[in-house]
Amino acid sequence: MAKQFPTTYSLAVSALLASCLASPLSLAHSHTNPKRVTPKTIIDNVMAHYPSIINAKRDIAIAKAKALSAHGAFDPRLQSDFRDTPNGDYVNWYTDSTVNVPTGVQGINLFAGYLNGKGDFPSYEKNFLTNSRGEFEVGAELPLLKGRATDAMRTTLANALIGVDLSHILFLQKRNSIIEKALNTYWTLVTANRNLSVYRHLLTLARERNVALSTQFTHGDIAKIVVTDNLRAIMKRRAELTAMLLKAKQTAIELSLFYRDENSNPLVIRPNALKVKYLPIRRISLKHKKVRQFLSELVNEQPAVLAIAAKAKQLANTIGYQENNLLPKLSVKLYTDKDNGRGSPTLGKRAYNAAVSFAIPLFLREARGKVSAAKVKYLALALKKKLLVEQLSAKVHQVINQINYNARQIGFLKRQAELSRKVESAEKFSFRKGSSSLFIVNQREQDAAAARIAYINSRLDYYYAYNDLYRLCQYDSSCIHHLFSS
Repeated sequence: MAKQFPTTYSLAVSALLASCLASPLSLAHSHTNPKRVTPKTIIDNVMAHYPSIINAKRDIAIAKAKALSAHGAFDPRLQSDFRDTPNGDYVNWYTDSTVNVPTGVQGINLFAGYLNGKGDFPSYEKNFLTNSRGEFEVGAELPLLKGRATDAMRTTLANALIGVDLSHILFLQKRNSIIEKALNTYWTLVTANRNLSVYRHLLTLARERNVALSTQFTHGDIAKIVVTDNLRAIMKRRAELTAMLLKAKQTAIELSLFYRDENSNPLVIRPNALKVKYLPIRRISLKHKKVRQFLSELVNEQPAVLAIAAKAKQLANTIGYQENNLLPKLSVKLYTDKDNGRGSPTLGKRAYNAAVSFAIPLFLREARGKVSAAKVKYLALALKKKLLVEQLSAKVHQVINQINYNARQIGFLKRQAELSRKVESAEKFSFRKGSSSLFIVNQREQDAAAARIAYINSRLDYYYAYNDLYRLCQYDSSCIHHLFSS
């Protein structure tokens, strides 16, 4: 049995339908009449004009901006201090400027500074006094324990770069979901229009017969009940046609939520643009080892799996940073300085300096708690990924089984439709010879129409399954071709 017509975005469709009914002109103006709308046309249009796709592309830009901001943590920083004491017991002034350059390599921080101080300084400020051209200083600071393997800035940058990859993955996930809905709606509308042709043909048969029966009744050749019964068939078929027309119109409006103009406004596609060829009906064999291996790789490349893997990498970086925070802070600072110009000969000599800094917190409960929490989350992600891979593997095999089943069903239902048409023709021949009744003819026509509609809807089921596989292939035609040709 064919799937039900899509109900996604039902509220939006209802609102759009209500607005169109309230203002007929707006509906007319929203129509477009391209020569032909194909599945590729739908995909290209969704990628270019669908609002959620546009927003997802902006999310990528936001992620890149965050990565740029994280890179900014390693920008050189200039810091300057100036003090002037024009009167008092100690008249002096000094300026102190330093440039710090975080390298991001094992936490090494490079620095260079310039100090120039003049005047009288108290003994506890003699370090501000320099020769006439000031003091130049250059050096580096290297962490040996905490901050060596990683630190807050490097962790933030690494996670921001993974965030860029994650934004691309989430974009693909959103894109695939939207395109799948759009294509399912497209094929539903194509199928509805083909079903309409069957219902129209069925109604036309009854109307043409009514003309002949009315003439026969006028001449007294048949009873009135025969004409009445045919009128009943006409009313029944008109009701069926009207119901299918409503479904087709509603589906067309739903498709307009995906198919848009250059300003991203919905466009209702006219039926004559949907006269496309059937997709070829093919099956997929799972007997070959290469096909099974390809499907396994296909599962691991799904955006949902890649998204979990990216989040796990971010969490691993966070765990590394929190574990590093458990270490004592031990750093070495190596630098050299020299005064230039006139002044003290002692200050004018180049000095080589080394300093060691050590600090250890007495309690590490906060860091330990964060490490434990992050590790539990990491294990939960690993389990979630395992379950998702298993679910997707099952989904792939279910989709292929559905494709192969629908391919067989299409053959059976096509043959049934052909045989029903022959039975209908034979019954009409018997009716013209007087050896059948109008009731039986109507029944044969209904059976033939039902068989034709069942055949058309079986192809829709195939298209739904095909679209499921197309989504798993990331809408890569070469992937589809590989699976069907193996």
